[in-house]
Amino acid sequence: MKKIVLILFVISNLAVFAQKVSPRIFVKDNIYDFKEVPQNTKLKHEFVIKNEGTGTLEIKEVKPSCECTVIEPVVKKLEPGDSTILIVNFDTKGKIGYQREHAYILSNDPEAPVYRVSVIANVQLTKEAEEQLPTIKVQNTSFDLGEVKKGTHVSKKIELKNLGKQPLIIKKVKSGCDFLKLRLSDKKIEFEKPEYLNVEFDTKNLSGRQSCTIIVKSNDPRTRVLILTLFTDVID
Repeated sequence: MKKIVLILFVISNLAVFAQKVSPRIFVKDNIYDFKEVPQNTKLKHEFVIKNEGTGTLEIKEVKPSCECTVIEPVVKKLEPGDSTILIVNFDTKGKIGYQREHAYILSNDPEAPVYRVSVIANVQLTKEAEEQLPTIKVQNTSFDLGEVKKGTHVSKKIELKNLGKQPLIIKKVKSGCDFLKLRLSDKKIEFEKPEYLNVEFDTKNLSGRQSCTIIVKSNDPRTRVLILTLFTDVID
């Protein structure tokens, strides 16, 4: 009986010891904001990883959220109280506006096996670079065709312009309305040279107030999706 009690006591203490001896990953400032930076700037930040637990912290892997975030190697094993540096490089080439990228640290911390650190930046264009970008422009995004007699075909020509010096490429034009036909004069729009989106309503099976949206996708980095809306009143 005494042996059984002793064995149970040892097992209990081992379990308590195992619970107490545990690594804990900690990064004081796990989000770093570069604030406003010019495009094509190469950014760098050092995160300090510390083991605040009682067991050895083993960093198994560091995974970036995308190819533009490069993670340099870190010390793989940290004893209690030890720390190491994780360097995150962020290249803003081709980026515009608010950017948020992450690095995921995989470790043997039982409470946080995947720990995330992040870098933030608001990437600004120079005036010269901004003028180069393809920029889609329409006079209006909403068109009211007024009253239309049922059974007739109604056409609307929508002018699309490119205010940027690089060519504007229209990747896709679509609508969810079966009664609408779309035709684009040219998918490539040069600087200040207008092209036209021809829209045709078939009112054969329609009546009353009608509306339909048209989605225009392009390589304009600031307006990748342009939504146009057409209205008409179909009367008998």
